[in-house]
Amino acid sequence: MGEGIEVYHSCGNVFADMGLPDAEEMLVKAQLSIQIHDIISKDSGKPIGALSPHIF
Repeated sequence: MGEGIEVYHSCGNVFADMGLPDAEEMLVKAQLSIQIHDIISKDSGKPIGALSPHIF
């Protein structure tokens, strides 16, 4: 079990690990979206996403 599976050490940016163009920009956007989510969730007292039907 586990034979044939290659494991790579991450550089800390999953987008760069996948070889995507503009990986640094994508990481910054992802981090920013997490911060926005946290701020809105904190202010509303409710989680945001699929479990919040008022968003749809």
